[in-house]
Amino acid sequence: MVATPKVTYTRTDDVVTITLDDGKMNSFDLPLVAQLNAALDRAEAESGTIAVLLVGNAKAFSAGFNLKVMGGPVSEVQYTLFMAGANLALRVFEFPRPVVIGCSGHALALGAIFLLAADVRVGKRGPKYKIGLTEVAIGMTVPVFGVELARHSMSKAQLERGIAQAQIYTMDEAVGAGYLHVAADPAEFDAVCMSEAMRLAKLENPGYKRTKQYLRREIADRIRATLEVDGARLKPTAKL
Repeated sequence: MVATPKVTYTRTDDVVTITLDDGKMNSFDLPLVAQLNAALDRAEAESGTIAVLLVGNAKAFSAGFNLKVMGGPVSEVQYTLFMAGANLALRVFEFPRPVVIGCSGHALALGAIFLLAADVRVGKRGPKYKIGLTEVAIGMTVPVFGVELARHSMSKAQLERGIAQAQIYTMDEAVGAGYLHVAADPAEFDAVCMSEAMRLAKLENPGYKRTKQYLRREIADRIRATLEVDGARLKPTAKL
């Protein structure tokens, strides 16, 4: 039996839309990470100036790592998934094409970290949608790469509350906190996402790529320098 793809890819003019949809909450497991990496490979190879629009389903952009893996005892699978997710978030942060995330539902834990990695983040207003780093609230540690990306994008006034205190935000509150740049009404959400992607698609390389590197290199280097040590605590041989 062939597994249903969790990631789809379309190009319309100068905008590549990559959609995450596992039919549930888009929790990151190894197949989803692999499929998203493959889609980014394809986008990186596209001709001309383009932007990437990364969106989820009607329930969530992503609820984070698969907790069936990450919530259990330390294991090689847990370590492998952590490293794969961290490197994927770092890839989005450094991606040589502009990345817009359209957050059409919940973005929690790793899902919220991905928001912080994108160039522009658009949220769809909804009465129940939640944005935030939930790790501490469930007894887990926010990874170093998440802290570094939060330092880059979040409001300084909300940093402690958002990271160490696991504050959860509505879409409009998430704009003030720095997770999002704009919150759009449901009827306008798709148009706002596409408008932002089309605006960024006009930015040409190598100017865009190099300038983004200058802005983000120090943070990316800190993440790389700490990633293996941070991930090692999830190995079965780790001394906690």
